[in-house]
Amino acid sequence: MLRFTLNGCLKITSFFLYRFAYMIVQLILMLMLGWGVTTSDLPVSVYEVKLPDGSIEIRSQNKEFRPYTLEINWSVRNVATPQAKFFVVPALAKDYALTVIKPTAKAYSYSYHFTCIPGDIVGTKHNDSYTYAIPFKPGFKSKVSQGYNGSYSHNGIKAIDFVAPQGTPVCAAREGIVVEVVQHNKSGCASSKCMRLANFVKILHDDGSEALYSHLQYRGSLVSPGEKVTRGQVIAKSGNTGWTTNPHLHFEVLIPDYKGGKSIPTKFQMGNQLLALQKGDEID
Repeated sequence: MLRFTLNGCLKITSFFLYRFAYMIVQLILMLMLGWGVTTSDLPVSVYEVKLPDGSIEIRSQNKEFRPYTLEINWSVRNVATPQAKFFVVPALAKDYALTVIKPTAKAYSYSYHFTCIPGDIVGTKHNDSYTYAIPFKPGFKSKVSQGYNGSYSHNGIKAIDFVAPQGTPVCAAREGIVVEVVQHNKSGCASSKCMRLANFVKILHDDGSEALYSHLQYRGSLVSPGEKVTRGQVIAKSGNTGWTTNPHLHFEVLIPDYKGGKSIPTKFQMGNQLLALQKGDEID
């Protein structure tokens, strides 16, 4: 999950003091983030444009196919700042106007820092009436090996683990846009230390939620970020990467929050039935 905190540049009326402050802040940023990392490496960048009336417009760019929420905190002197705390940057936004701040005196200064959170934490509201498809081809037989709040690895998580041999075609349970793909990992183990070794695909839905399809095969993704997928489309091959004891597919729907995503309950359609799947349920 991505979450960044960056400091904005101090602005003061003197040009020379401004340049000095800018250099100091840049040095601090390099020390905080590492000499090889710059703001250009991040999915969202923030910059400023001075307007003819003397106010300053805060603008942003977003490199990714998902929106990001910026939580901006200010430290100001003689500057009027917006009451809003959260600002949403749309997917692939270029030169996007976030807000405007206005000096209230000739001598003024301001600084800010922002936290970058994946997704729209302001406007996302899951469509609870949506019924998800079983994430496999019709006729595939499986079993739920772990359900919501499972004692093994689902503590506090509303996710479903489907037993599936490696290489089983995985299908999109809901239409959307692919926003993230990881498929370079080759291994897994029965310990939480292997959690970050899972290959996965994330798909953004039209209500702002995202579906996570995890433990996929090495190079097992059949889709790429930015690709639109339809319900039932084959998107990947199941595997056994990450924190796992046996080949299976981990399926989870998340809404964005400070921790990278909060899992929510989902209903599935199997034949003419609408089901809230539990451990031990047979899939056919």
